[in-house]
Amino acid sequence: MRSYTVKEFTEEIKSILTATYDTLISISGEVSDISCSSAGHYYFKLKELGTVLNVAYFKNYSSVRNAFIPKHGDKVVVIGMVNLYETDGSYKFLARKIIFSSDGELYKQFIESKTRLELEGLFEEERKQVLPNNIGRIAITTSLQAAALKDFLSTVKRFNAKLEIDIYPIPVQGIQSVFEVIKVLDKIDRVSESYDLLVITRGGGSLDDLSLFNDESLARRVSSMKIPIISAIGHERDYLILDFVADVRASTPTAAAELVSSISVEMESRLSRLNDTLIDSFRDKIEESNYNLDRYETALISNSPDHVLDGYRTKLNFLNVRINDILVNRCYIEKNQLAYIQKELDKSHPLKVVASLRGEIALLYDNLVKTFHNIIMKKSSSLSIIDTKLNLLNPYNVLDRGYAIVSKDGEVFNSQTSIDDGDCLEIRLKDIKVTSKFITKEDI
Repeated sequence: MRSYTVKEFTEEIKSILTATYDTLISISGEVSDISCSSAGHYYFKLKELGTVLNVAYFKNYSSVRNAFIPKHGDKVVVIGMVNLYETDGSYKFLARKIIFSSDGELYKQFIESKTRLELEGLFEEERKQVLPNNIGRIAITTSLQAAALKDFLSTVKRFNAKLEIDIYPIPVQGIQSVFEVIKVLDKIDRVSESYDLLVITRGGGSLDDLSLFNDESLARRVSSMKIPIISAIGHERDYLILDFVADVRASTPTAAAELVSSISVEMESRLSRLNDTLIDSFRDKIEESNYNLDRYETALISNSPDHVLDGYRTKLNFLNVRINDILVNRCYIEKNQLAYIQKELDKSHPLKVVASLRGEIALLYDNLVKTFHNIIMKKSSSLSIIDTKLNLLNPYNVLDRGYAIVSKDGEVFNSQTSIDDGDCLEIRLKDIKVTSKFITKEDI
């Protein structure tokens, strides 16, 4: 027995492969799971009858002019060389050129089934059911080991959607499993009233891997289900017969979970808003009823006999008080008027009038006496002054000092009096009066 290290064995296998396939070779098969890296390299699987060959189509060959880029399901001839990579112990076929051969058998079958079912009307939008607005409980069919199931459940959890989920395990690969899947669908259909919708899901794969969901009998059974069905098979680029016959297609299991969760969360939010609105409406109605009850109770109390009588009693008491106040005020006014009249009568009593008049007469007499006295005093004083002035001005008073008063015809003689010789002049001295004749005058 020969012994090897991993490195030695890998290097020997690589040398055998490269020595055996040291020239370009061509391999035919069906393209599956093709993808393009960010660097521009294409990777896909070349399949035939359940066998798989990994192929790399590097950019320096795929980007040349007129290079053929295959698509999923193409039947092609790949020209290139084989190589083994020591780092992961895998080998790949390195394509130098790809030649289109014809459509793959599985793809041809898919197109034929799609056309046939489409003519039967199974894809018509009119026959498809609308997803319910309120999703609370759903059924899901998939493999318990499928990553799609984990993705679906984790997405529902992330959305915090309050969903009841019943899982019905089914085989998700192999056309021979179609009748087993139909039996599960029959079981679900019998209890369809328990669910709001059904999700059929699995992860991605080649056309051969997904061929179960292209089966016509499965498609017809799905089209007759009583509840809405979401198809969530494979990747976004994968389109299957089930996608066309289902009521709704989700691009991935995660997308299906997001769709179902968003509907559930939105309905829960709407129900919460409606609940709040209903509570507010009831609260407003209760407040309005309480207000009306208080108003009716107040009206009932206001219109009750006791309340009416109390009102009349209160009014009667008020009137009594008012009458008493009026009477007291009237008596007070009348008393004051009587006192005033009595006072006025006292003022008008004859004795008081006579006494008052006597007093006035006495006062007037005193005033008259005082007035006359004052007048007499004033007149006496004036007379004395006048007398003094008269004495001072009396021409006869100067006679005592030796002067004489000369007059002619009873008028006092002065320098202006005309006089002729022989006129008689009267000369008055203090004690005697002398009569003489004018002889002559001389100017002084």
